[in-house]
Amino acid sequence: MDFRQIQYFLCLYEEGSITRAAHRLNIVQPALSMQLARLEKEVGQKLFERNVSGITPTAAAHFMHGLFLPIMRDIAKAQALTASLSGKLYGTVEIGMLSSLASTVLGAAIQSFRSSSPDVEITVKEGYSDVLIESVMSGHLDVALVNRVRSSSGFHAEPLINERLCAIVSAASRTRLKAPVTLRQLADLNLILPTQQNGLRSLIDRQAQAHGINLQPRISVDGLLPIIDLVQRTDGVTVLPPLSAYSGLQSGVLRALPLAKPHVERSLIWIHHSRKPVAPAAQKFIETVNAEIHAAAGRIRIAGTGRASSV
Repeated sequence: MDFRQIQYFLCLYEEGSITRAAHRLNIVQPALSMQLARLEKEVGQKLFERNVSGITPTAAAHFMHGLFLPIMRDIAKAQALTASLSGKLYGTVEIGMLSSLASTVLGAAIQSFRSSSPDVEITVKEGYSDVLIESVMSGHLDVALVNRVRSSSGFHAEPLINERLCAIVSAASRTRLKAPVTLRQLADLNLILPTQQNGLRSLIDRQAQAHGINLQPRISVDGLLPIIDLVQRTDGVTVLPPLSAYSGLQSGVLRALPLAKPHVERSLIWIHHSRKPVAPAAQKFIETVNAEIHAAAGRIRIAGTGRASSV
């Protein structure tokens, strides 16, 4: 099995069609089919089942894909690192980011990064912290921006910012809350919270339970953007990091009120595999995102306090 065969296999796996894969690889279909037949003979396994819509990977193909994809990505990163010795950044940056942050800073960060590094390809995956951490450990992501985790085994963590959660309400809400808001007050309101699969919900529940407070949300929603939309439309109240509601707070349609002690705080960290150095292009993208997050945090106003985050 040689390097070219592995490239062909990965392309076939991703495209699900010999025709599309041949077009992408810029080779004729018979040549690609011949290489596939040779590879299947070498591994002693059928890798794809042919059907009317194209080709479907077998269990053996899924296994091979999981083995070879991280290896090929490491080779591509090594090539990019070598090319960067000239001072110009190349390659692919594969980043993981919490959805709540992606909606706040990602667009501005990518625009800024691309203006100075146009030859770098950027891929961003949104998700929960646990999923993103697993993707970093498996080699499918270079780095990820996640909530602080209890165990750092296997990866390197770089703290970014600590942010206190706030009570978020519509500016037009008839719910007359005054700062600071206690968790006990929230228990009696029309509370809208993330579902229990979300790391923010775990932070909120843990702090409430530690003080004998039972928070029973009227509505639980998986995504933060629908929560923010619901709060804007109703007299509901949620508990979120201010950066997650940045647009609404900046436009004035939402208000953020600080929570009284006990504070609920999230810590954002960048993680990468402990045995894999961060490529220059990925490091520069991290710095660009960090600058956007710090700038956004500095612009948010919290009722009765002024600023949103402690850095």
